[in-house]
Amino acid sequence: MSAPLLIERTDNIFGSCLIRYRMLAEPLRQFVIKLVKAPLQKAIQHANKLLVRAIGEPTRKNTIHPHSHILIDERDWFMSMEDNHGREELFRAAWNILIYEVEHDPYYGFRFNRILRRLVDKVNSGEWKFEPLKPADSFCWREKLWD
Repeated sequence: MSAPLLIERTDNIFGSCLIRYRMLAEPLRQFVIKLVKAPLQKAIQHANKLLVRAIGEPTRKNTIHPHSHILIDERDWFMSMEDNHGREELFRAAWNILIYEVEHDPYYGFRFNRILRRLVDKVNSGEWKFEPLKPADSFCWREKLWD
């Protein structure tokens, strides 16, 4: 038996059936924030706390995989740029969980490598385009991108 649909579906929010617009419109926006994002954030943060308590946060000293070391450097750079105090714990937890998995589990490490390879190929082919950033895109980001 499937769970009841908590909100009424419509394919005409903002005159569009595009996910981008549907997720920004009420009541779906509050549904996603309260019943999807908040529990997911809490679960990710809780899992990280359990792992950090059990084995410590990943560092270059307690990891050996070269990809883990790269990810640790990128995590530290990312965290030095992030300026949204309400999301810092979430981002650190997500980075740490990725590092834990790459460090100890070849199954997930292989899949992460395949995703990265495909993304690099799409960047190199020009298929993935880096859109010009606007000042609003860098909200809560410490890196100076404009003069």
